[in-house]
Amino acid sequence: MPFKDVKDNIREIRENSEKYAESTIKLVKLWLFKVFAKSVSLFIKFIFVLLFVVFCLIFLSVSLALFISDMTGSYVYGFLIVSGIYAVLVILLIYLKPVFIDKLILRNLSEIIFDD
Repeated sequence: MPFKDVKDNIREIRENSEKYAESTIKLVKLWLFKVFAKSVSLFIKFIFVLLFVVFCLIFLSVSLALFISDMTGSYVYGFLIVSGIYAVLVILLIYLKPVFIDKLILRNLSEIIFDD
């Protein structure tokens, strides 16, 4: 009976399609978990490095301010000069608009997402 064979083939195709869909869903879930885990790991590393850099910058800034204060004879001048240095750096960063930061972020995210 040809209709029975066709019916069996259709049933088999449906079952295989369902298995394929389930496998694909599991694979996508695993891929999303991998991307999420790498992203969280990178974020935590970034936070720790950022904290370390901030603490170093604070100590170096205070040290520089105290050194300049010793040279000028006034704590106010020392700390104002260091504040002025930071103000100039901020203004430079605002006007120069470093595009390399965007490229760096895009490259790192693309490595996380598209790395097999």
